[in-house]
Amino acid sequence: MPTFSSRLEQLEITPNTTAKSSLFQSYEKVIIETLFQSFGLDFLINDQHGGDVDTIHNVRQMDSDTQMKYKNSANEQSWSANGDYDTTKYHQSPLYRKEHARYEDLRDQGKLTDSYTGLNIPKGKDGNWNLDHVISAKEIHVDRGRVLSGLDGVELANSHENLKPTNEHLNKSMRDKNIPEYVEYLERREIDRNNRRAAINKKEHLSDQDKEKLAKLDCEEKNEYHDAKRMLKADAKARKEYERKINIAYYTSEKFMKDTALAAGNVGIRMGLRQATGLFFAELWFAVKHEFKSMTGEFEFKKFCKAIANGIKQGLINVQKNFGKLWERFKEGALAGVLSSIVTTLCNIFLTTAKNAVRIIRQSWTSLVQAFKILIFNPDNLPWGDRLLAVAKIVSTGASVIVGTVVSQQLNSIPGLSTIPVLGSIIPEFCGALVTGIISCTLLYVLDNSTWINGLVDFINKLTTSQLTLNLQIIEREIDNYAAKVMNIDVDKFRQVTKKFNELGVELSQIDSDQELSEILEKFIRRNNLSLPWEGDFDEFMMDSSNTLKF
Repeated sequence: MPTFSSRLEQLEITPNTTAKSSLFQSYEKVIIETLFQSFGLDFLINDQHGGDVDTIHNVRQMDSDTQMKYKNSANEQSWSANGDYDTTKYHQSPLYRKEHARYEDLRDQGKLTDSYTGLNIPKGKDGNWNLDHVISAKEIHVDRGRVLSGLDGVELANSHENLKPTNEHLNKSMRDKNIPEYVEYLERREIDRNNRRAAINKKEHLSDQDKEKLAKLDCEEKNEYHDAKRMLKADAKARKEYERKINIAYYTSEKFMKDTALAAGNVGIRMGLRQATGLFFAELWFAVKHEFKSMTGEFEFKKFCKAIANGIKQGLINVQKNFGKLWERFKEGALAGVLSSIVTTLCNIFLTTAKNAVRIIRQSWTSLVQAFKILIFNPDNLPWGDRLLAVAKIVSTGASVIVGTVVSQQLNSIPGLSTIPVLGSIIPEFCGALVTGIISCTLLYVLDNSTWINGLVDFINKLTTSQLTLNLQIIEREIDNYAAKVMNIDVDKFRQVTKKFNELGVELSQIDSDQELSEILEKFIRRNNLSLPWEGDFDEFMMDSSNTLKF
């Protein structure tokens, strides 16, 4: 993708060029640099579907999203080692038995309430009940997010929040459905049951078979009695606690912090190299192009090769002269890469970012870093109006990059285009780069040549300049006051004083030891009747903690 600051430097309108020719020159410069970065340098940055760090949200998408892959092979190995679901392991756990015994005691006391109906579960044999996993044990076992967090599935499944007592019929009829699915299933059955009951009741005379059907519907309704709100509330509470545990375990882990830091550093270095290398090749190209323009006479291959060699040589000289700019470009790219990687990781905690979304985030941070640098540090000492204009240029260029990326993405989605040999992958990238170059150059040209924008910039510059002028006027008055005081000093006395200090300086320059330094300074003090900040012997004075040196 294009390097932003180079575009700003390259878009110049001089009195000797027409607006049209200058615009097309800028198109050429930006498009060349865009091609260098898009086709020659994008291999330096490996944008991945879902970012560069595994998140709980992303690993849960793997069974439905074929593009999603593990970013850390160790996490993939942990999932492979998870093994198949074993119901005995979960339902015979000491944790499960302990919780079951606790509810059993409550049932024997007649104090056990069905968590899904709100009814009391009776004592004795009539109180057939089950201890239900609100989030099923199998769902917890096969949860990639839980495996990623490193937490034990048996412990999570058999936590107090996830085990609730309910009647046996309701529990067994749920089978492999989770609570929201089961509630929806029961609602559909209720509607169907009501429709069948209404159809039977429409008859003038009910047969014994009809009465039997109605009785069966009533029995079915009684067996399926439930409190949907209670069930959904229990499910929401259990899932909230479950998610809290695995999120805290993973996102505060050393593993996640390390992966995030490594990913940010990796993208930062690659972005820095990409930005600096783009500037490097652009310098070479324009130097070679300049040599081609200077060629005269008929075409000769020897002369052509010499022009290329001279151009590359001059380009390398230009790069060497502008090494500071190359280093600045690397630092800007590295900082943008680090920030974009962190933002991408944070986004993927909540949603999955596609490759192009990652690319857009990365390019956005490139422009933001450069804009921040101009606004805060102002390396070129621009007045506020020009500073804001430079930021507007950077932002507009960043926006054009985003538009170009979207165009490239849309072309990639056209059926059949990707199957074209060679051109299938080049056409979308080239068109995206072309759109980026044209839009950015047009916006930059408008910003440079718009009458009202230039008027606004001049207005802001004048405001800040007038404040600076006011400060300079205050400084000037202070200097004038000080000069007036200097004019009133006794020149002869001033010369005598300066002569004494000059003589002292000569003596000090010739000393060889600290003892000599002490003796010379003591003589100077006595000779000039200068008062010392201590009395008597210095060492004795300093030994007394109640004394204070006052200069």
